[in-house]
Amino acid sequence: MDKIPNGSNRLPDTPQPVKNPIIKGKLGSKQVAPTDSKSHLEKKHVHSDGQSLNNRQITPDNLQMMVELGKEKLWSDLASAITGNSTSLDNLISTLNILQNNGVELPPEIQAEAGRHFIKLTVSSVVPILHSDLPAPPLDALGVLEVIAQQHHNHDSMIGSLARMKVEEFFNQCQLKDVDREDLVQEMSAKIFSLTSTEMKKFEDSIQTTVEDKKTIEKITQSQNERRIEAKILQESVKP
Repeated sequence: MDKIPNGSNRLPDTPQPVKNPIIKGKLGSKQVAPTDSKSHLEKKHVHSDGQSLNNRQITPDNLQMMVELGKEKLWSDLASAITGNSTSLDNLISTLNILQNNGVELPPEIQAEAGRHFIKLTVSSVVPILHSDLPAPPLDALGVLEVIAQQHHNHDSMIGSLARMKVEEFFNQCQLKDVDREDLVQEMSAKIFSLTSTEMKKFEDSIQTTVEDKKTIEKITQSQNERRIEAKILQESVKP
Protein backbone atom coordinates (compact mmCIF):
# COMPACT_ATOMS: atom_id res chain seq x y z
CA MET A 1 0.00 0.00 0.00
CA ASP A 2 1.28 3.47 -0.84
CA LYS A 3 2.26 5.60 2.07
CA ILE A 4 -0.12 8.40 2.85
CA PRO A 5 1.52 11.63 1.68
CA ASN A 6 3.11 13.91 4.26
CA GLY A 7 4.05 10.93 6.37
CA SER A 8 5.61 12.84 9.24
CA ASN A 9 4.34 12.60 12.79
CA ARG A 10 2.84 16.04 12.46
CA LEU A 11 -0.69 15.89 11.14
CA PRO A 12 -2.46 18.86 9.56
CA ASP A 13 -4.82 20.75 11.84
CA THR A 14 -7.59 20.57 9.28
CA PRO A 15 -8.05 17.50 7.04
CA GLN A 16 -8.23 18.28 3.35
CA PRO A 17 -11.60 17.49 1.72
CA VAL A 18 -12.10 15.67 -1.55
CA LYS A 19 -11.98 18.41 -4.17
CA ASN A 20 -14.32 17.09 -6.85
CA PRO A 21 -18.01 16.55 -6.02
CA ILE A 22 -18.31 14.24 -9.06
CA ILE A 23 -16.27 11.06 -8.82
CA LYS A 24 -16.00 8.55 -11.64
CA GLY A 25 -15.95 4.87 -10.78
CA LYS A 26 -16.14 1.63 -12.70
CA LEU A 27 -19.92 1.70 -12.43
CA GLY A 28 -20.26 5.23 -13.77
CA SER A 29 -20.05 8.76 -12.41
CA LYS A 30 -21.56 9.50 -9.01
CA GLN A 31 -22.69 12.90 -7.76
CA VAL A 32 -21.56 13.30 -4.17
CA ALA A 33 -21.41 16.22 -1.78
CA PRO A 34 -17.91 17.62 -1.17
CA THR A 35 -16.34 15.56 1.58
CA ASP A 36 -16.21 17.18 4.99
CA SER A 37 -15.18 14.57 7.53
CA LYS A 38 -16.27 16.79 10.40
CA SER A 39 -19.87 16.26 9.33
CA HIS A 40 -19.64 12.74 10.75
CA LEU A 41 -19.14 14.19 14.21
CA GLU A 42 -22.58 15.75 14.11
CA LYS A 43 -24.25 12.34 14.01
CA LYS A 44 -24.74 10.24 17.11
CA HIS A 45 -22.17 7.48 17.28
CA VAL A 46 -23.81 4.12 17.83
CA HIS A 47 -22.02 0.86 18.48
CA SER A 48 -22.79 -2.18 16.36
CA ASP A 49 -24.94 -3.62 19.14
CA GLY A 50 -27.16 -0.55 18.99
CA GLN A 51 -26.07 1.04 22.25
CA SER A 52 -24.93 4.63 22.39
CA LEU A 53 -21.21 4.70 23.01
CA ASN A 54 -21.52 7.77 25.20
CA ASN A 55 -23.93 6.05 27.62
CA ARG A 56 -21.42 3.59 29.02
CA GLN A 57 -19.40 4.55 32.05
CA ILE A 58 -16.39 3.11 33.84
CA THR A 59 -16.99 2.84 37.56
CA PRO A 60 -14.69 4.60 40.06
CA ASP A 61 -13.69 1.18 41.42
CA ASN A 62 -12.51 0.07 37.98
CA LEU A 63 -10.55 3.28 37.51
CA GLN A 64 -8.89 2.89 40.91
CA MET A 65 -8.02 -0.71 40.08
CA MET A 66 -6.33 0.38 36.83
CA VAL A 67 -4.38 3.12 38.59
CA GLU A 68 -3.10 0.57 41.13
CA LEU A 69 -2.15 -1.88 38.38
CA GLY A 70 -0.20 0.90 36.67
CA LYS A 71 1.62 1.96 39.82
CA GLU A 72 2.58 -1.67 40.46
CA LYS A 73 3.71 -1.95 36.80
CA LEU A 74 1.47 -4.94 36.13
CA TRP A 75 1.33 -4.00 32.49
CA SER A 76 -0.29 -7.10 31.05
CA ASP A 77 -3.14 -6.91 33.56
CA LEU A 78 -3.48 -3.17 32.96
CA ALA A 79 -3.71 -3.63 29.18
CA SER A 80 -6.50 -6.17 29.63
CA ALA A 81 -8.29 -3.85 32.05
CA ILE A 82 -8.06 -0.88 29.68
CA THR A 83 -9.46 -2.75 26.69
CA GLY A 84 -12.00 -4.69 28.74
CA ASN A 85 -13.46 -1.69 30.54
CA SER A 86 -13.10 0.99 27.84
CA THR A 87 -16.16 0.14 25.77
CA SER A 88 -16.41 3.60 24.25
CA LEU A 89 -14.03 6.27 23.00
CA ASP A 90 -15.05 8.50 25.91
CA ASN A 91 -14.18 5.70 28.35
CA LEU A 92 -10.82 5.08 26.73
CA ILE A 93 -9.82 8.74 26.65
CA SER A 94 -10.96 9.28 30.25
CA THR A 95 -9.06 6.20 31.44
CA LEU A 96 -5.81 7.19 29.71
CA ASN A 97 -6.02 10.73 31.10
CA ILE A 98 -6.72 9.51 34.64
CA LEU A 99 -3.77 7.13 34.48
CA GLN A 100 -1.52 9.96 33.30
CA ASN A 101 -2.85 12.35 35.95
CA ASN A 102 -2.03 9.76 38.61
CA GLY A 103 1.58 9.50 37.49
CA VAL A 104 1.27 6.26 35.52
CA GLU A 105 3.59 6.39 32.51
CA LEU A 106 2.47 3.72 30.07
CA PRO A 107 5.27 1.79 28.32
CA PRO A 108 5.30 1.80 24.51
CA GLU A 109 3.64 -1.62 24.18
CA ILE A 110 0.66 -0.53 26.34
CA GLN A 111 0.36 2.72 24.40
CA ALA A 112 0.30 0.67 21.20
CA GLU A 113 -2.43 -1.56 22.65
CA ALA A 114 -4.45 1.55 23.54
CA GLY A 115 -3.98 2.79 19.98
CA ARG A 116 -5.29 -0.47 18.55
CA HIS A 117 -8.29 -0.33 20.88
CA PHE A 118 -8.92 3.26 19.76
CA ILE A 119 -9.01 2.07 16.14
CA LYS A 120 -11.43 -0.75 16.98
CA LEU A 121 -13.83 1.60 18.78
CA THR A 122 -13.60 4.30 16.12
CA VAL A 123 -14.15 1.97 13.18
CA SER A 124 -17.18 0.40 14.86
CA SER A 125 -18.75 3.85 15.18
CA VAL A 126 -17.89 5.52 11.86
CA VAL A 127 -18.47 2.65 9.41
CA PRO A 128 -22.25 2.47 10.06
CA ILE A 129 -22.42 6.23 9.51
CA LEU A 130 -20.44 6.04 6.26
CA HIS A 131 -22.73 3.26 5.02
CA SER A 132 -26.00 4.81 6.15
CA ASP A 133 -28.71 6.16 3.83
CA LEU A 134 -27.61 4.13 0.81
CA PRO A 135 -29.98 4.33 -2.19
CA ALA A 136 -32.36 1.39 -2.59
CA PRO A 137 -31.28 0.11 -6.04
CA PRO A 138 -28.31 -2.24 -5.46
CA LEU A 139 -26.35 -0.78 -8.37
CA ASP A 140 -26.74 2.76 -7.01
CA ALA A 141 -25.80 1.63 -3.50
CA LEU A 142 -22.73 -0.07 -4.91
CA GLY A 143 -21.78 3.16 -6.68
CA VAL A 144 -21.92 5.10 -3.41
CA LEU A 145 -19.78 2.53 -1.62
CA GLU A 146 -17.31 2.61 -4.49
CA VAL A 147 -16.95 6.36 -4.03
CA ILE A 148 -16.30 5.86 -0.31
CA ALA A 149 -13.64 3.21 -0.94
CA GLN A 150 -11.97 5.00 -3.84
CA GLN A 151 -8.28 5.81 -3.24
CA HIS A 152 -8.77 5.23 0.49
CA HIS A 153 -5.00 5.25 1.10
CA ASN A 154 -4.66 8.85 -0.13
CA HIS A 155 -4.44 11.72 2.31
CA ASP A 156 -7.43 13.60 0.86
CA SER A 157 -9.72 10.64 0.12
CA MET A 158 -12.95 10.25 2.04
CA ILE A 159 -11.58 7.43 4.20
CA GLY A 160 -8.08 8.87 4.47
CA SER A 161 -9.19 12.31 5.64
CA LEU A 162 -11.70 10.83 8.09
CA ALA A 163 -9.07 8.51 9.61
CA ARG A 164 -6.57 11.36 9.85
CA MET A 165 -9.10 13.62 11.57
CA LYS A 166 -10.04 10.93 14.11
CA VAL A 167 -6.40 10.18 14.92
CA GLU A 168 -5.64 13.88 15.34
CA GLU A 169 -8.58 14.25 17.74
CA PHE A 170 -7.39 11.25 19.75
CA PHE A 171 -3.85 12.61 20.09
CA ASN A 172 -5.15 16.02 21.08
CA GLN A 173 -7.01 14.36 23.97
CA CYS A 174 -4.42 11.73 24.97
CA GLN A 175 -0.67 12.04 25.11
CA LEU A 176 0.65 8.81 23.61
CA LYS A 177 4.14 9.96 22.73
CA ASP A 178 5.39 6.50 21.72
CA VAL A 179 2.65 5.77 19.17
CA ASP A 180 3.17 6.61 15.49
CA ARG A 181 0.22 8.65 14.25
CA GLU A 182 0.75 7.73 10.62
CA ASP A 183 0.63 4.04 11.47
CA LEU A 184 -2.73 4.56 13.17
CA VAL A 185 -4.06 6.53 10.20
CA GLN A 186 -3.06 3.82 7.76
CA GLU A 187 -4.37 0.99 9.93
CA MET A 188 -7.71 2.72 10.43
CA SER A 189 -7.99 3.50 6.71
CA ALA A 190 -7.29 -0.14 5.91
CA LYS A 191 -9.94 -1.42 8.32
CA ILE A 192 -12.62 0.99 7.07
CA PHE A 193 -11.76 0.01 3.50
CA SER A 194 -11.97 -3.68 4.37
CA LEU A 195 -15.43 -3.34 5.91
CA THR A 196 -16.62 -1.21 3.00
CA SER A 197 -15.36 -3.87 0.60
CA THR A 198 -17.32 -6.50 2.50
CA GLU A 199 -20.47 -4.41 2.14
CA MET A 200 -19.78 -3.91 -1.55
CA LYS A 201 -19.46 -7.68 -2.01
CA LYS A 202 -23.01 -8.16 -0.70
CA PHE A 203 -24.43 -5.78 -3.30
CA GLU A 204 -22.26 -7.26 -6.05
CA ASP A 205 -23.51 -10.75 -5.31
CA SER A 206 -27.09 -9.48 -5.39
CA ILE A 207 -26.58 -7.67 -8.70
CA GLN A 208 -24.89 -10.61 -10.40
CA THR A 209 -27.90 -12.82 -9.74
CA THR A 210 -30.43 -10.33 -11.16
CA VAL A 211 -28.65 -8.35 -13.90
CA GLU A 212 -28.07 -9.83 -17.35
CA ASP A 213 -26.01 -6.99 -18.79
CA LYS A 214 -22.59 -8.50 -19.55
CA LYS A 215 -20.71 -5.19 -19.33
CA THR A 216 -22.02 -4.54 -15.84
CA ILE A 217 -21.05 -8.05 -14.73
CA GLU A 218 -17.57 -7.57 -16.22
CA LYS A 219 -17.12 -4.28 -14.37
CA ILE A 220 -18.18 -5.89 -11.09
CA THR A 221 -15.80 -8.80 -11.63
CA GLN A 222 -12.95 -6.41 -12.40
CA SER A 223 -13.73 -4.38 -9.28
CA GLN A 224 -13.74 -7.53 -7.13
CA ASN A 225 -10.39 -8.69 -8.52
CA GLU A 226 -8.79 -5.31 -7.89
CA ARG A 227 -10.08 -5.23 -4.32
CA ARG A 228 -8.69 -8.72 -3.68
CA ILE A 229 -5.26 -7.48 -4.77
CA GLU A 230 -5.66 -4.35 -2.64
CA ALA A 231 -6.69 -6.43 0.40
CA LYS A 232 -3.60 -8.61 0.01
CA ILE A 233 -1.35 -5.55 -0.18
CA LEU A 234 -3.03 -4.08 2.91
CA GLN A 235 -2.61 -7.29 4.84
CA GLU A 236 1.10 -7.37 4.06
CA SER A 237 1.76 -3.68 4.72
CA VAL A 238 -0.18 -2.92 7.90
CA LYS A 239 1.81 -3.63 11.03
CA PRO A 240 0.37 -6.34 13.34
